[in-house]
Amino acid sequence: MRFPNFLHHTATKGLLSILLLLLLLPSAVMASPMEASRIAAAVDQRIITESDLDFWILEARLSDPLLWELPEEDLRQDYISPAIDEIMLADWAETILEELPADLLRQRTRDLHRRLRDQAGGETRLIGFLEDSSLEPEDLLDWLERRARHRLLIEQAIASRLPMGMEDAMEGGARDAVALRVSVLIVRIGSDREAAWERALTIRREIAGGLSFSNAVRLFSEDPHARQTGGDLGWLTHDELAKPLWDEAIKLRRGDVTLPIMWNNRYYMIQLMDFETERQRAFIKALRREELTRIHEQREIRRIRLAEGYTLDPLPEIPE
Repeated sequence: MRFPNFLHHTATKGLLSILLLLLLLPSAVMASPMEASRIAAAVDQRIITESDLDFWILEARLSDPLLWELPEEDLRQDYISPAIDEIMLADWAETILEELPADLLRQRTRDLHRRLRDQAGGETRLIGFLEDSSLEPEDLLDWLERRARHRLLIEQAIASRLPMGMEDAMEGGARDAVALRVSVLIVRIGSDREAAWERALTIRREIAGGLSFSNAVRLFSEDPHARQTGGDLGWLTHDELAKPLWDEAIKLRRGDVTLPIMWNNRYYMIQLMDFETERQRAFIKALRREELTRIHEQREIRRIRLAEGYTLDPLPEIPE
């Protein structure tokens, strides 16, 4: 898949990538018999399937080629505990959410698929890796959708837990951002700069008049990939977005759109969809650890009491 040339590389970052990094931290320790037992119990209880394990291993190996040298059993024990933690967090998140935005879930699934495809070196090579691992492409899509759902549930639940009125104080502003989620609409300049400028301004007026940015991209953008995605580029760091575009985007509030920006023989209009600051990352890290610790404590108490012969009611929901 080709990407616009103002992206310096294709790694997608943001809130979910931060959560995943935190989830992977426990896997740095050596595998233990307790971890192996936990994996077996998770499979028996259908928290996770054998094919899920295989997809996690493939994802790990594609992200770090050195892992191809390690035995599969070692990788299972080292990488699956974070997967179980993620599923447990998603189960907690589902208890405090009504539903997920369907469009956003589809976009997150596409983002995960795109990342795997890029790591594999293209769709053909990815299919080859699946065949070598005796995995089906259709099962991969199901697995990616479940992964995207889990991560989106966690993200949305954490956002819903922010105390009223705390958002601005916790996040700062877009000027403090370490990552932006943006959409882009592109108008090529060609041989007639004045005509291109007028066309860009006309599109900008349509947006100001009520046309949604994503629909404007689908109708008017001259970048084929952007038209397919509604212009959504996902999460980008300062190094991944051209400086002139970054500098204008951080002046925006969420949902706002820049005036046309001339760069690299094109006019760009940027919509700021979201941003992330260091303070936000610290808050999310603390909240995630608090909730995951609570889940583990509840389950450990339950395990001990069952071993002592008590009959227990179903595990209660974690309060908001």
